[in-house]
Amino acid sequence: MATIQDILIDLSQTPGVKGCAVTTADGIMVSSCLNDTEQDDLVAGLTSFLTSTLRRVLQEGGMPPFSRFTMHCTHGKVLLIEIGEALLVVLADQFGGLESCLPDIQEASHQLRRQARISMP
Repeated sequence: MATIQDILIDLSQTPGVKGCAVTTADGIMVSSCLNDTEQDDLVAGLTSFLTSTLRRVLQEGGMPPFSRFTMHCTHGKVLLIEIGEALLVVLADQFGGLESCLPDIQEASHQLRRQARISMP
């Protein structure tokens, strides 16, 4: 069975994916495969902020929790996918279409869900 890091390395080689990571909702980095321009702590912090804000907004709006969130930014895209007690974070190229890399992202999220529960000490 592939490790979390193996799954992230495979996903990061998908055309259009600039980097990926697994974090907890409260901003703890579990594992990452980011390039030199992205910092683990900044990605984990952004994920924590987006997750808490999104959950609060959805709850106040009477909507169900999210399973996947996509944010389009000036210099790229950020995808957050719930994988049990953690989140798969994918940083995608601003010019690439997400449609072409979504099957690989979905497969990686399924593999990560099948992994033993991600637990922090």
